Amino acid sequence: AVSAGPIPYTRSVVTDDYREFPISTNGILFVRFTAGSRTCSGTVVHSGPNNRRSVVFTAARCIYRESLGGWAEVVTFVPAYESGSAPFGEWPARGAFVPKKWVDGGENPHFDVAALYVPPTDSGETLEKHNTGGMGLRWNQGFKTQPTEAFAYPGTPSTAQLLYKCVSETRSDFPQPPGRGDPMLAIGCDLPVEGTEGGGGIVHDPAAKDSYLTSVFSQQNETE
Repeated sequence: AVSAGPIPYTRSVVTDDYREFPISTNGILFVRFTAGSRTCSGTVVHSGPNNRRSVVFTAARCIYRESLGGWAEVVTFVPAYESGSAPFGEWPARGAFVPKKWVDGGENPHFDVAALYVPPTDSGETLEKHNTGGMGLRWNQGFKTQPTEAFAYPGTPSTAQLLYKCVSETRSDFPQPPGRGDPMLAIGCDLPVEGTEGGGGIVHDPAAKDSYLTSVFSQQNETE
């Protein structure tokens, strides 16, 4: 089945204190490739109570793009970024997991997700435990329609300033992009691609009284 029209949504600038959990888990990524610099968005996830490493989820296209020269040379995560302010500092990523089917599969959009490793500082301070906290993580949630809040920093390295939120619902009944893999989910949102890619989709679980990262922004699909 194909959805009959655009997925309903509302878009707004986040007005809550960016430093307060769980908004604090959202951040902007400043990425430098050999072919130029760009921005993406990312989310700090909970990596276990005794794990000193921190993990940020984003899109694979923010870390490896053949058209930009392959692997990113520098990736810096700035949580709770707001109009140039970095209340928790700037955190360089020191490694990344990107699916092989993205890198070797012609950048198959069905595998457009990446996990960044952000080490502690020399003094032992960690991104997640000492600063932002971490969002819960749920994967393989199936293709049922779920209310979703998606967060991102749209814009270029010089224009991205504020965190935006799209409130919508997930759908899988839309024309799928090329490539083999599980169906991609769609939500309604009109944020521009630049800077938005990698931003987190959050689902609230009333039964568990908690919220979880379940997806990341990949690409735009135009729906008539």
